[in-house]
Amino acid sequence: MDNVALSRALLDEIQGQAIQPGSGPDLRPGSGQADLIRLSRDYIQKGRARLFEMHCVGAGGAEVVSAYTAMMDHLICHLFDIASDEFLRRFPGQRPNCAVLAQGGYGRSELNPQSDVDLLFLYSWKITPYFESVTEKLLYTLWDAGLQVGSAVRTVGESMRLAEADIKVKTAMLDTRFLCGDYALFGEFEKAAGKRLVKRRVGRFIQEKIAESRARHASYGGSVYLLEPDVKEGEGGLRDIHTARWIARVSRGARSLDDLVHDGMVSAADVAKLKDAQDFLFRVRNQLHFSTGKHHDQLTFEEQEKAAAALGFAGEGTLKPVEVFMRAYYLHAAEIQRLSTLIVHRLHDCSRPFFSGHAVFAKTLRAGVHLSKGHLTVTKPEILGADSGNLIRIFADAQQNRCELSHETRELLREHAGLIDENFHRSAEANALFFEILQWKERVYETLSEMHACGVLGAFIPEFGRLLCMALHDAYHTYTVDQHSLRLVKEIERLKAGEYRDALPLLTQLARETDKIDLLYLGLLFHDIGKGFGGGHSEIG
Repeated sequence: MDNVALSRALLDEIQGQAIQPGSGPDLRPGSGQADLIRLSRDYIQKGRARLFEMHCVGAGGAEVVSAYTAMMDHLICHLFDIASDEFLRRFPGQRPNCAVLAQGGYGRSELNPQSDVDLLFLYSWKITPYFESVTEKLLYTLWDAGLQVGSAVRTVGESMRLAEADIKVKTAMLDTRFLCGDYALFGEFEKAAGKRLVKRRVGRFIQEKIAESRARHASYGGSVYLLEPDVKEGEGGLRDIHTARWIARVSRGARSLDDLVHDGMVSAADVAKLKDAQDFLFRVRNQLHFSTGKHHDQLTFEEQEKAAAALGFAGEGTLKPVEVFMRAYYLHAAEIQRLSTLIVHRLHDCSRPFFSGHAVFAKTLRAGVHLSKGHLTVTKPEILGADSGNLIRIFADAQQNRCELSHETRELLREHAGLIDENFHRSAEANALFFEILQWKERVYETLSEMHACGVLGAFIPEFGRLLCMALHDAYHTYTVDQHSLRLVKEIERLKAGEYRDALPLLTQLARETDKIDLLYLGLLFHDIGKGFGGGHSEIG
């Protein structure tokens, strides 16, 4: 049964029960307000119960989200029809000039079980008694039924002016979807949005959304790998996908990520990976909403235990089910962070004028490796196959030139990490390059983190690679085990830089006087390495 049929069957079932003598509220046109509220509450409760059954037997996250969205569509359209028919029977001469649109997550058809329902009520040029009566009846019914409903009332012109002045309004309106009412009025809205919101002030919009993402990430911990992450707003959360979609809509007119495949902006394989990761996070968020009975998006330790059991995760070796579950979460979140960032980067570059009037010069570090505008780029991928030592040398180049790797170079290094084999591990040149990174005067943490994110560090030191996204529930870690080890390197660098000289003068002096700082960094990377093998990690390490 598809979502529309499921929603219709549920409503028919409740209506069938209601018209039995003494069985419940009357749901037909002309029903009293109290009856409509009871109908709506009963429909929502039974709908969520059926979705929970689907969820418990393994329905995908997107499947449940789509089904709940369809249920809300059916309820809102049904209530609108009742309110409209009731008014027009009393005042048959009125012209029904309004449209109800879904906005935000509801507009994207991404309602989780306790998500807010955001509506935009459009009217043509003035608020009529019909419009006032229908919107009031619809909103109060939904509110009294227990839904969290956000609403806005505007004309098409007002909508466009507000969107041009306020990026939050513009962002919400990029996700609008027709629900019911006057479709011709919605057509006017769509036409105006196409002219005034899409492909207009693209550079400014992208810059503001990137800044907004950075601020959001910082406020939610600044890492994918927090032990109690926020599934929606945290780094690697669902909001990162939304940001990529909004930027794609404004800069390219794309209505879905699939449209970017057609434009050649991203590969079909990468979009498939992004959708898979999104489905996993939808499923986790559904579980959080079902478990708590409210709009709750943080994976606390308590909820992690419940989710691991509910989603069917089993232990692996010495890892508990919850640790296996959280490793899966971090891997999916990291994929969302990587791919959404890549999409935004490519869209941003395409929004810039090809000729800016300013000459941009690239410095050639060596054949196939260029430095330009603070980014290091491998321009000849064949150098990685011809000399696999470049898989580490590239990172040393970026470290010593105080620059970042370009997004394309990161993807290239990730694709070639499989070249690191046993012979590479034993290579004197590769090991010398790695120690060169550890011995450099700065940016050791940033360089090791970049190597880890590209899959190179774990391939070069397989024992460290086993720690990837490993979560342990204890009082000693704020991050996953791999990130915890890397951040210890960062703390030693901060000691050397004098950031703790007032609070920790002796440790600052020792850090600065250490002759073999590379061995200290290596020891920090290895101090938890035994945890990747289970058992007594101190002895194994």
